[in-house]
Amino acid sequence: MALGARPEQGEGIVTGDVVNTASRLQGVAPVGGIVVGERTFRATERVFDYEALEPVTVKGKASPLPI
Repeated sequence: MALGARPEQGEGIVTGDVVNTASRLQGVAPVGGIVVGERTFRATERVFDYEALEPVTVKGKASPLPI
């Protein structure tokens, strides 16, 4: 399988758990909204106003993610 990235042209590929989790969170975000995980929330809670949502079950995670 060829992924098609061309590093010589400044293109790259990222993979791994963090990327997969970010994609899953993006998929459960409400229309016009943003969902962040617990770590991002803790790092930015003094900068942004957040609304707690119910934890979500996503592919690849054994437990629901707090969002």
